[in-house]
Amino acid sequence: MKKYIYPNLDERYVCFDKKEFEKHQKLLGLRYYLIVAYLFRHLQAFGDVTFNLNSLSTGCGYANAPATEKIYRDLRDMLFELIQNKYIKTSVDIYNMAPSRYFNVYCEPELFFRKKNYVTFNMAEYDKILLMESSVNKAILAGVYLYIKQFIGDVKVNDEKKYIAFPSLNNICGSLNLAKQTVHNALLDLCEAELLYCGGNLYVESDYKKGYFCKTCNVYALKRGHLRDEVIKKELALFYGKPIYRLSEIERKNIIYKKPTDISD
Repeated sequence: MKKYIYPNLDERYVCFDKKEFEKHQKLLGLRYYLIVAYLFRHLQAFGDVTFNLNSLSTGCGYANAPATEKIYRDLRDMLFELIQNKYIKTSVDIYNMAPSRYFNVYCEPELFFRKKNYVTFNMAEYDKILLMESSVNKAILAGVYLYIKQFIGDVKVNDEKKYIAFPSLNNICGSLNLAKQTVHNALLDLCEAELLYCGGNLYVESDYKKGYFCKTCNVYALKRGHLRDEVIKKELALFYGKPIYRLSEIERKNIIYKKPTDISD
């Protein structure tokens, strides 16, 4: 058996394959990330985890126990998926046991680690999301956060990584199959909690009306210091294929406002 090592919380992390975003969407699917993080958070030395559905529910951000029957059913379904995919093993019938009954599962190392094309979710990030005061479900917060994080560090300028990402609101909503207002609220709360830092207030000339300007996608980073203005302008110019302007460089009367929002489309 593989023996697991316990570094600091920000050094203990799960690796999720980036293709998981194609399989796990909406609220039900996004719980996958919190369930796997919960199992890793409570992992014992040789891959075993002992828990019950009530504690798993709490580990997915539901403060009140007992949970609803629908939540228990969703958690059982997600555990069953992990069993079917041979990521975990257990001797109990997860569909026929009380939510308060403790049981043991063995977790294969492949559940937590990937060799390439992955995004990490460390235990400090997991704990911070669980403790956030937000009207947005914790699974959605985790899903939106990880979706953006997968792109951060992929951007290169002169063969040097620049730790920023700028997926549009529409792309995030489409990829996670979530409503625009839900994602908008999640982004605001993630930035408020300083899990993400957002840079914006830059403009690009409209494709439809020459001499008029629209707001660009917002730019996200994991650290405030990574939002360097010269890097952001250069990367957005490459993305849009045209110059990027600060508000001070254009006439306010020539700005096209799509709608009043802090998070760009």
